[in-house]
Amino acid sequence: RHLAAACPPHTMRVTTFAMLCMAARASAFALSARSHSPTPQMTSQTTSRLGRLQTSRATALPSALSGIKQPARISMAWASVPPGGHGRVPVPAAAPWSLPVIGLPPALKRLDPALYRMLRPMLACIMFSLLTGSFYVWSMLLPSLETSLGVSRTSLSGVASTANVCFTLGTVFGPKLFSHPHLSISGMALFCGWASTAGLLLASVVGVHYLPAMYLGWAAIFAGLGGAAYSLTLKITNSPIFKGYNGLATGIALSFRALGAPIVSPMVVAALATGGGAAVALQSMAAFTFLCIIPVAALMANMRWGQLDLPAAGESKASKEVKVASSASPASPASQDLSHYKRELRLLWLATFFGTFPGLMAHGHAAAMMASRGGAAAVGVSMMAMGSLLGRFGVGAVVDKLPARSCLAVVPLFTAACLTCATLCSGSLAVGATALFGMGLTYGTNAVATPVLVNRMVGSNNFSPAFGFVFSAWGVSGVLAPCIAGKLFDLMGGYTLSMAVAVGAALAASAAAVLLPPDAPPKGNGH
Repeated sequence: RHLAAACPPHTMRVTTFAMLCMAARASAFALSARSHSPTPQMTSQTTSRLGRLQTSRATALPSALSGIKQPARISMAWASVPPGGHGRVPVPAAAPWSLPVIGLPPALKRLDPALYRMLRPMLACIMFSLLTGSFYVWSMLLPSLETSLGVSRTSLSGVASTANVCFTLGTVFGPKLFSHPHLSISGMALFCGWASTAGLLLASVVGVHYLPAMYLGWAAIFAGLGGAAYSLTLKITNSPIFKGYNGLATGIALSFRALGAPIVSPMVVAALATGGGAAVALQSMAAFTFLCIIPVAALMANMRWGQLDLPAAGESKASKEVKVASSASPASPASQDLSHYKRELRLLWLATFFGTFPGLMAHGHAAAMMASRGGAAAVGVSMMAMGSLLGRFGVGAVVDKLPARSCLAVVPLFTAACLTCATLCSGSLAVGATALFGMGLTYGTNAVATPVLVNRMVGSNNFSPAFGFVFSAWGVSGVLAPCIAGKLFDLMGGYTLSMAVAVGAALAASAAAVLLPPDAPPKGNGH
């Protein structure tokens, strides 16, 4: 009630009260999420139905909650790990309560059984990606924040740059949370979502008046945990859950991440129109994140860390069976030895750095690049976004049949050709638009093919730390590419030289990919 009274608009009071009610109920479910393989899809429509479904296996809720006679009956969401883990407490096979598991319509069972089993985790990854994609609405908040904070656009650009760095750090170091002995997959999702909500609320209450709080709430907390969520999404899509369809699952999930900002934008625009400014817009985003993470966690409720681990190619069948049977910690020392892949990972780091360089340059200057040729700024942004989406969907559809290395080597050559033509024909709108399309295409290709190649190279057990290292190249490129393009524009008065630099980057990316060891899609992928 105190929080609701503090929110001036009536709609925000109602939303805040609903958030508190949902928090109470969701927390009650999360406290006892099961870690064992669940019985056939159960719902939590009513307490009585749960009691009937588990009468033969569990005691009454008051007896379980008392913790006196049967304390082991309570299995918390952040303690849900398979028994036998290193330093982890074994969890009993029965619990009187569980996080609600969202089922699918029975009609979908007519699909291929393998595809049917992938639908729920795929839906979870799509929703998770949409939530983390709201990170890109920052530019919509700039005018309001300039007024409330009384700072320049340069100061607010520093928040955006810091957010990109924190997102990279979250992707690199976020997997450390996966090894926490008291976090399940659904618990990890809830932690990322609700901690991000706290960051957005901090930015809305304090950050709109005090710039360092905006750095902390938006950049450090919201963007940093967005990176951790991004890493978790890719770990799921490249796990044995989607065996044979890892590339397609990754492409779909990352494509919907790009749609996160367009979906959230109308809500932000409506909040800004109320007169509450960036504060109300950030509170709306906090409510959206808080509530939407609950179904995501419910869709992930029956996932286990052991399901996400697959040893690298070349390991013996016996060692694979031992790892799967033991369901050891995903960050156990044996699964983190990447010393055998140093050369390959360094080459892939270079391929990622140079491959994302043209796209990240376009992220910061696409509108200006098109405007410098006399075209509409929106056309430049649209062409780059179209190329990025096509790269994600297209490569995701074919990378399960083709080597990921081939995608990383061939697509940059097309981009280099487009950029070369744009450099030579500096006044052509059509050539400039095609170049921006090619820059986006290479960016989208890297977004999908790189995690797939990392998974094939080191296995799902080692995916998170290996991909974290490779993804750091994105952060470095994201800082350098826009700055280099801006500096060259100031020196030359145009983007011709910037595009020439992008040509060199695309060629270097292709060369680094060619030097990578060959990879092959898994056999029997169902295509």
